[in-house]
Amino acid sequence: MRRSSAEALVGIGTILVCAVGCSGDEGVAAPHDGALRLGGDQGTVCVPATRSGDYTFAQDAVNNSTDAAIEVTDVSLVNPDHASMSGVYLAPIIDKMLIGVSSGWPPSAGMTPGFAAKRPVPTRVDPHEWANLVVHINAQGLATIDAVEVTYVSHGVRMRVRNSTRLMIRPKCS
Repeated sequence: MRRSSAEALVGIGTILVCAVGCSGDEGVAAPHDGALRLGGDQGTVCVPATRSGDYTFAQDAVNNSTDAAIEVTDVSLVNPDHASMSGVYLAPIIDKMLIGVSSGWPPSAGMTPGFAAKRPVPTRVDPHEWANLVVHINAQGLATIDAVEVTYVSHGVRMRVRNSTRLMIRPKCS
């Protein structure tokens, strides 16, 4: 397969960044190693702690950039500290709005029209489809998640990608 000059430069840039800053699976943002795109700008999101310990983490979109279906097979939390997940879904993006991050589960119905049509992982992502990655987080007290990692199969090859959003659960977010 022939790559464009831009793809070659991105690949070289990834190698250079990893040569000076990657150490196995400890990094927050793994390079996109395939056709599924996840997330956007790198950052940290804080959500106020709840008594129930339930949270909605739906800050990122996934995009299948190919002409073939992709099977999302697994989702895991990267370096969770006092946090776990109860469920993972892909929801349609309606009016270009992501569900976002909030205290509580499920997310409030008025703010999330795509949530009703969510589908559980594992699931298929159609060619050129965009979907909101929705994770039901459980945490008691202070908690942190460095990233969310999605494992998928594209053209018979198992690959993975991480988002670049860190989640912090704190008593008060400033």
